[in-house]
Amino acid sequence: MNEHGLVIGNQAVFSNEIVERRAGLIVMDLLRLALEHTRNRNEAIVCIASRLDAHGQGGASFGPDVAQDHNSFNIADPHGAGFMKTLDRHWVVREVERDSLSNHIGTGTDWDKCSSGLESFSRSEGY
Repeated sequence: MNEHGLVIGNQAVFSNEIVERRAGLIVMDLLRLALEHTRNRNEAIVCIASRLDAHGQGGASFGPDVAQDHNSFNIADPHGAGFMKTLDRHWVVREVERDSLSNHIGTGTDWDKCSSGLESFSRSEGY
C-alpha cells in the first residue's frame, strides 16, 4: 500500500502462450513502479500498461531455471477495485466489486479495458 491508499497484489499466471526469453520487467518491478509513481488505480493501470508496452515482461520471478510466467494484478484504491491480467505485452482490466484473484487468465469478453492489438492477437491465436 502506498501513501494514497493504493493497494496492488499480484498472482503468477501460467498459460499456453510461451513467455519470450528476453530482458524485461518482472512482476515486482511493475508493482513497485506503480506504487511509487501513482495515486489511484487508474493511474496504476496506465503505469503498468505503459511499461508493458515499452519493455514487456521478462526474466523469471522465481529464479533462473524456473518456468517464466505472465501476471495478474488486483489493484484497489479507496474508490474501487479491478483486476489487470497480462499476457506478455497484452492486458485486460475488469472492474470488480466482489471477486477473488486466481492464476487463471479466463476473462472471456468480460473486461472493461484492453491493450491495443489484444483483440486481433486473440483472434489470430484462436481464443
